[in-house]
Amino acid sequence: MDTFNFEESLRLGALHLESLVDSQGRTYFDIFGGTPAEAVTDWPDFVDLPARYMEAAIMVEPVLSRAVHTVPAIRKRLFSFIKADGLAYRPDSPISHPIPELFDQARLLYMLVSWVMVHPDDREVREHLDNLCRGLKNLMTFKEDYAYIKEIGIYFGGTLIRPLIQAGLVTKNAEWIELGGKLTRGIVYHSSAYGADGSFEGHVHGHMGTQAGILVYAILTGDRALTDRVKQIFDWAISISTSFGFVPELAKRKDDLIASETCTIMDYLDVALLLARYVDERYWDIVEKTARNHLVESQVRDGSWLSEEPKLPDEDGVIRSDIRQRVVGSFAGWSAPHALLAYEEELGSHWVRTEEMKPRYLGKIRALQNCCAGGGIRAIHQVWSNIATFKDDTLSVNMLIDKQIPEARITSYIPFEGRARVEVYRDCGVRFRVAPEVNTQEIHLSVGGRSIPVVSQGIFIHAGAFKKGDVLEITLPLTRRVQEVVIGNEGYQQYRYKATWKGDTVLDMEADPANPTTGFTGLMNKRVRTFYGPEAPGRIYCRKGYDLAGSGVLPSTPAVDKGEIDWYRLEG
Repeated sequence: MDTFNFEESLRLGALHLESLVDSQGRTYFDIFGGTPAEAVTDWPDFVDLPARYMEAAIMVEPVLSRAVHTVPAIRKRLFSFIKADGLAYRPDSPISHPIPELFDQARLLYMLVSWVMVHPDDREVREHLDNLCRGLKNLMTFKEDYAYIKEIGIYFGGTLIRPLIQAGLVTKNAEWIELGGKLTRGIVYHSSAYGADGSFEGHVHGHMGTQAGILVYAILTGDRALTDRVKQIFDWAISISTSFGFVPELAKRKDDLIASETCTIMDYLDVALLLARYVDERYWDIVEKTARNHLVESQVRDGSWLSEEPKLPDEDGVIRSDIRQRVVGSFAGWSAPHALLAYEEELGSHWVRTEEMKPRYLGKIRALQNCCAGGGIRAIHQVWSNIATFKDDTLSVNMLIDKQIPEARITSYIPFEGRARVEVYRDCGVRFRVAPEVNTQEIHLSVGGRSIPVVSQGIFIHAGAFKKGDVLEITLPLTRRVQEVVIGNEGYQQYRYKATWKGDTVLDMEADPANPTTGFTGLMNKRVRTFYGPEAPGRIYCRKGYDLAGSGVLPSTPAVDKGEIDWYRLEG
């Protein structure tokens, strides 16, 4: 068994990117859990998903050392929906209206920015990026010092801020940064989306994506009051989540169903990473515990919980063959703390545009939504790219997780045992972070067999100055504890679990047998089957192997991260 690493998750993600895209470049948003289970292409597969998959593909390239095979077909199809005004339009079809939906534009913008980071000379992509920014500007209504598109919105509008500002940084165009600032001011000063205590309602994915953008603008402009407001809102998001990274899809949902969406975890981590890098280093603990646990565990590694019987042929836009294998590498859309699926819910009647398409989409249990496939890969990359950072001749090991950058290599045996090593490839200072639960008096450091002092520097340990070729050996305790966990929407059914921790890592998640097996859903206006008890599809946190130690655990081989895609470099 190899040491814990994120490269494995990125490779699994690439497997999915190459197995659930057809020859036309179509992605498949819906995974329905029927008999048999089936993947069905849907309206998010015109712009949203292909943009996510293209961005995910460029993010896994350093690990694969090659391009993802399905990218040319995805790219050709996606770009065919972009019109002369720079915006991407869904076609006029039985499942879609011919509109440039704003959340679609946000996902396209994210992808184009990431692509330009890696391929700055790709003229077609660069033109699409510039044209999209101009197209969004042309949609905006400007009032005083703020702006909005149609109305001041979070999901439709606020989620544009983060990629719009990053587009300005990457292309060195201050106009796009200020457009992000105008959208920011509209939301912050001219909407009632957030309570005085930082609370909010609705889709957490949209709120966290919006707050990430607002925070970047606050950091760039040095607006401390705005930074503090984002921090307050994020802290409220922490309060409705668990310490291991179960982040609810919906805030203040008014029924019995609660689940964690991987796309939501993605944006939750984006805010946490920005806070950790630029505001308060204590947020690294949120990042590591979320990433080591519910983010990684939300990835599908075994699709056997989906049925492949009876054997039925594929159809145009519907794939049933090898569905268990095709979903490997994707991520959960509605996970419970201990399983990949929390409940049996269906699409609402509003989802389908025409009567003839209803049998394809309605009355079927939603098992996975593949926006989370691209979102999960992006989330992994966000954390992977921040494990270790190098600035001002100092190596900061922000998380003791396997990583290689041009300046150093980190090998961590956590959570198998409490030891790690840092090999430096140039003269530099070295500091590393440990969890707040670790007693610094129990940390031991050595270089070349010689003990060195443990010097606390805030939440980091400052190990001192190192020469090229030096190896820092770290040993520390991994304490065990059992945590009582309760999830549920306020005023509705609650569900209880016991999480067994070893250091920063959850080894096991035990569901209370008394957890209700049905719950009321407002979407369907009835009670449905739930999976909050011991019997649940796609069990996760089966991690007893992490109790291994010694020669049975081998160092992984991390890919070298050269920092080509860096959404946390805000210097422009």
